[in-house]
Amino acid sequence: TEMDLMAAEGWLPVAPGREGRNASGFRPRPQTPSLGRFADEVDRHVAALYAARGHPLERTQQDSRKLAHLDIGAAVEQGDVELFVRLCAVHQPRRIFGIGNAFGYSSLALSFACDNAPVDVLDAESEGVANRQGTELTRRIAREERRNIQVHV
Repeated sequence: TEMDLMAAEGWLPVAPGREGRNASGFRPRPQTPSLGRFADEVDRHVAALYAARGHPLERTQQDSRKLAHLDIGAAVEQGDVELFVRLCAVHQPRRIFGIGNAFGYSSLALSFACDNAPVDVLDAESEGVANRQGTELTRRIAREERRNIQVHV
């Protein structure tokens, strides 16, 4: 089963608020090379890209992750990034289409998980100034990191 595979890879799920998680919500790294380990590396790398630009990951009162100083959306959880990595490993998409960008964490995670396949995202920017800041931050990080991400408003 999937749980047996995750256990064999050293990637056991940890419930929110339990031991084994640091303040940003990262679980301990899997010790062996695996898709779980790659997902962990993608997640940490994307989080570091935001942190380097003044937006580190924080935990909310609901125990989800969000980026500091951006009042829009909630960050993708580690399990979501692992799902992206596993889906990309199986399907190897040539192009990715998304609806909703917020601050772009999932757009960047998909880009890194799927070997820089082109990511096209539509966002209405209907949630105000923070939404526009998120779009600009996504575009900036994508440009600086040479990721093939286009956010369309």
